[in-house]
Amino acid sequence: MAVKGATSKREAMDQAVANMNMPKLVELIEDPKQPAALKAAARRKLKRQSEADKTPGPRMAKGGDTKKVPVISIGVGMAEVKKGKAKMAKGGMANGKMHMYTGGGAVKDKMNPGLKALQKERPDVVAKILKKS
Repeated sequence: MAVKGATSKREAMDQAVANMNMPKLVELIEDPKQPAALKAAARRKLKRQSEADKTPGPRMAKGGDTKKVPVISIGVGMAEVKKGKAKMAKGGMANGKMHMYTGGGAVKDKMNPGLKALQKERPDVVAKILKKS
């Protein structure tokens, strides 16, 4: 049973069963008179056809195996807020004075380390500087 273009015995047997349908392949495998190499080629082709014909099962229809992983979610809801006038809150100390704010902001001190050092020596000069700005 020589087949043109085959380079090995296995390839020749695969080409010999290439055009057979499923019933012929099963018949060839069950026939005791057929050579073992031809039966092996028929089994390989039958296996390839049956694997290609598989339809996805119920687990695979959802995309395959899954695993549970931790998830963090952010929810949006409603909260009760008191109505009324905004209360005064401490804004902090700046230039030696306590400041109060309604928005809850913070006070930024205008004095850098150089001005603080000058304040100890010449408070009148620092007062003039701060009045201008």
